[in-house]
Amino acid sequence: MATIVSLGLGLLFAVVILLRTKAQLTVSAGPQLFTYELVKEYPHDPNAFTQGIEFDRNGALEFFWESTGMHGQSTVRQVELETGNVLRSKALAPSDFGEGLAKFGNKLYQEVWQSGKLYEYDINNFDDVKTLAGPLTDGWGITTDNKSLILSDGSSTLSYIDPTTLAVQKTLQVTDGGLPAFALNELEYVNGEIWANIWLTDCIARIDPATGIIKAWIQLAQLRTALKAQNIQQTYPMDVLNGIAYDEATGRVFVTGKYWPRLYEIKPRLQSASPNPLELLEVRRRCLRSNSGT
Repeated sequence: MATIVSLGLGLLFAVVILLRTKAQLTVSAGPQLFTYELVKEYPHDPNAFTQGIEFDRNGALEFFWESTGMHGQSTVRQVELETGNVLRSKALAPSDFGEGLAKFGNKLYQEVWQSGKLYEYDINNFDDVKTLAGPLTDGWGITTDNKSLILSDGSSTLSYIDPTTLAVQKTLQVTDGGLPAFALNELEYVNGEIWANIWLTDCIARIDPATGIIKAWIQLAQLRTALKAQNIQQTYPMDVLNGIAYDEATGRVFVTGKYWPRLYEIKPRLQSASPNPLELLEVRRRCLRSNSGT
């Protein structure tokens, strides 16, 4: 009888060890954690409530397409990288609150918050604009994989949209450790991944477009802290991180925020390839939002 009990306890102990090992393996397969290296900073309009930026070039001229928000302040604009000078700008109607912006071919697509509208501009003439009935009732961020437009609406779901018909082709649920990642905001397609600002955080999620799983977190809190420490005098107080752009030709990554007087070129720097459970708990506490208030 004692032998049977011993065998039973031994088997139970082995099962516990196996489950614990499996849990540890699951954790180790979680998202990688990145901080950043600051490469260069550029001037940026501190009166721009930035909602989306898109890098582009024309010969030697490097610039951004930018969407700004707030009622009565919303614009679509072309901004020179080195100087921050606004080369062209078109104001939206006072009733419009501009949101994300993406370039597809020779067109720009700009979302309008809580309206269901998409504006389509010719990149050579902002006055050549069409108002499209977008498929989402609430537009936040937008990017493209050069086949579809990819839209966020503040939830944990991304929608792939046919740029010709505006029909929803598919949706993608974004998760981290099985938890939905709400408040997906400004989007950028970066080297085969979807990068997303998480609204009201200093975090960027790097999302696998095949599965929706967050492969990595980039934490940028120190960027805004250092900027605020400069005590730059401006009309509006600096708001949250929002704005990701990618130069596909060089691999450069740029970020900025709402009412930020600077735009930054950064290089993500690996902090932890296999974060432990406490590290993951802490980053999820900082970067994951609930669905309330989104």
